[in-house]
Amino acid sequence: EALDLAKVLGEPEMPPGFDAEHASEWDAVITDLRECNTLSREIGATVEVYVRNLVRMRKAEAHIAEHGEVVPAPGAFAPGMFTRCCPG
Repeated sequence: EALDLAKVLGEPEMPPGFDAEHASEWDAVITDLRECNTLSREIGATVEVYVRNLVRMRKAEAHIAEHGEVVPAPGAFAPGMFTRCCPG
């Protein structure tokens, strides 16, 4: 099957709804790909997933740094709740 160059060449469009943090990461990744001559329209969805997950991971890491890895819900565990199955 012949490669459709019109479909492949060019740059992907930034997804709608990206806030400033997402847009900054998008621009950084697109710039890196352009400099490596690996940028194409076809890679847009992959870059979107990467950027969304990178921003989400950074927010999660900041939350963990502030609150710890586990935040128990108030009243979630009764005293002695695990003594029958997990003594000691």
